[in-house]
Formats: sequence, structure tokens, C-alpha cells
Amino acid sequence: MIPINARIRAATLLLVLLQPAGAAYGFACFHGPNGACVHWSQGSVTLRTLLGNPTGELMNGTLSWDTNVLNAADEWNSAGAAFQYTVVQDDNGSPNFTCPGSGQCGGAPGDNPIFFSSTACSGGFGDIVAVTVTCWDDTGAIVDAPVLFNSTVPWNAYDGALQPPLNDIHRVLLHEFGHVFGLAHPDQATPPQIVVAIMNSHESDTYQLQPDDISGIQTIYRNNAAPTTGCQIDAPNGARATWLLVVPAVIALRRRARAC
Repeated sequence: MIPINARIRAATLLLVLLQPAGAAYGFACFHGPNGACVHWSQGSVTLRTLLGNPTGELMNGTLSWDTNVLNAADEWNSAGAAFQYTVVQDDNGSPNFTCPGSGQCGGAPGDNPIFFSSTACSGGFGDIVAVTVTCWDDTGAIVDAPVLFNSTVPWNAYDGALQPPLNDIHRVLLHEFGHVFGLAHPDQATPPQIVVAIMNSHESDTYQLQPDDISGIQTIYRNNAAPTTGCQIDAPNGARATWLLVVPAVIALRRRARAC
């Protein structure tokens, strides 16, 4: 039996390599209709965590799932980009999530719940551990990005090498939050990039942000340029309807599997 690294499946999206001149980075971003990286136009987003507290003690102490959400968000906040995550704990709230389709895209605009679920729209998760649904309008402005965690697989929180079958919630949160603000998978770009990154399309022993990941967020959200603002889509009757015309990118993180 040999372990096979888990893969992330990207649906309804072509991953495009982003390589700044003079830099040997392989990070990739989701590209909107105008060809630029999709982004939160205000340079910030609020995450609403409904993960709550686990039963028993985590390997890294007594940190709750919600605290791991906060810590993962803070790591991205410390990357030196013109972008800021805010985390709101709402353990008694509801996800307000709608599976993409028929003009819907994940949920209410601006609401970004993080929650456990036993289903992932098309049925059970199977061997998938987490799903991010990143949605943007026809200007390339992200409008919402719910994150679903598979409630049927074992979770913990720990540093270092993977410890199957336990999934480390912290490194998965780091990865999913990269999708929330617009990063894609460098190793699934064209051509594939061989880089060490939390955003690669497989679970690995990497559990912290890497230079490639940091370069990605710094490029999308540059400190020397104000974030673009004022994005909206007008419905035929003139009413604002940013959530009606969006492009979903469903990103699924798969578990480690084994094969003979």
C-alpha cells in the first residue's frame, strides 16, 4: 500500500498561470471576464464561522474550530497585502447557503459562512474534505465565497506531517481562505508549476503559508494601489442584482487515499 496525495477538483473554471515579470512564482488566480484576477473590490471580507467547538481536546491544545478559523485568517492578514479578513463567530447561526445553479451562487451576497455539512450539493462528499464556492460578477468582483467542511470525516488540528486519517483543519482553512479571496492552484496551471505552496491541489505536509502563496495575495491586492470599488450589476428594471449574474468556481479538497 502506498499513499497517494489527495487532489482538489476544480469545476467550471480554467486555471490560468500568473507570473509577474522577474519572479519565479507559479501561483495562479481565478480570472474574471475582463481577464484580471477576481477579487473583493473593497479589499476586505467578513467570514462567518459556524464550526463551533470540537468534542475532546485538539492536538495543538484546546483551540476550538472557531479559533483555528481566526488564526488562519490572521496568517493571511499578516501577508503584507492590501487585504483584510474579519471573522465573526456565529455558532448558533445558519449557513444561508444555496447550491449554485438557476441564477444562484452559493448564498446571499456578502455572506461567507464556514460550516460543517454532510452533503456537498451533488450528494455526499465522498472522499472530499472541504469545498469552497467562490462567486463573482461580470466585473470580476467577488460577491460571496461559502466554505463547506465535510462533517463525516475525522478532524483535528496539528502542525507538521499529515497524520491520516485525521485531517488538519488549520491547513485546510488556510487553503480554502486562499480560494475565498481569489487564488487558484499553481500545480494545475498551464503548464503546471512545481512549487511549494499551501495552494497546491493536494494535501501535503505543508501547513503554513509559503512565499508562493504570499506572493499571490500581494499581487492581487497590492499595497501601492487602492482596491477598485463600485462594482455592481443592474437588473433590467434598474434594481441592484449583483448576485444574479455570477460565475461559480467550486473547489473541492480531497482526502488522502491509498492504492496498491
